[in-house]
Amino acid sequence: MAVSKKLIRPSSMIRPLFVLVDMDGVMCDFENHMLSEFRKRYPHEPFVLPADRRTFYMAEQYDKLKPGLAVNKFIMLSAYRFNCVF
Repeated sequence: MAVSKKLIRPSSMIRPLFVLVDMDGVMCDFENHMLSEFRKRYPHEPFVLPADRRTFYMAEQYDKLKPGLAVNKFIMLSAYRFNCVF
């Protein structure tokens, strides 16, 4: 009699997927990368240095600098392969 080497797991044994997101710049430096890309794409627009950020969401402070400026941030952040260069 042949023994199957195929492992069969009941659905109750499947473990959930955990995704870890680095939020303090240890694994990736999102804040400085974003600023660098923003300054390359929009060299004549005002910007906020990471040390000068005072709000949780970037968009809030950028819109205070210039109304509509946060839209450029969202366009850039959602651009193809933006986060692939860390």
